[in-house]
This record gives sequence, structure tokens and C-alpha cells, in this order.
Amino acid sequence: MSKLTITGIAIALMLSACNKEVKKPLSKDEIQRQIDSIAQARMRELERDAQKELEHRIKIEVKVKADSILQEKLKSSTPAQIDSATNQPQ
Repeated sequence: MSKLTITGIAIALMLSACNKEVKKPLSKDEIQRQIDSIAQARMRELERDAQKELEHRIKIEVKVKADSILQEKLKSSTPAQIDSATNQPQ
């Protein structure tokens, strides 16, 4: 019986100890600071992802655009100009 009583008291103490952790409500300023912090972190992450995507797309699209411009230039050039355009170091 004493083990049961001790166990009961221990359980009651543990349950009452859990209930003592009462959090005070956050003020509007604290809520706004948390929102701003989360938003800033998310914006930095989005900007980082957008920059990576931009760098990836630039590598692809600039090459295609440069090739297109070169092709148009070669079509409208004379044979002497074509030789000089294709022999230029890049």
C-alpha cells in the first residue's frame, strides 16, 4: 500500500509541476518582432534561391542569345567579314 501511495503522490507532483509552466501572453510588439524575424529569414532564403535561379538561367539564355546574334551577323555579312568574325578569340 505504501508503494501505491508513494507512486500516487509522485504522479500528482509531476502533473502539478507541468501545470506551473504558464506562459504570459505576448504583447503586440513581441508578436510583431517574431513575425518580422520569420519574414526576414524567409525573404533572405527566397532572395538566395532567386539569385541561384537567375545565375543558372543567365548561363543558358546568354549563350543562346549570343549565338542568335552571331548567326544574324553572319547572314548579313560579306565572306571577308565572316572569316574575321569566326576567327575572333572569345
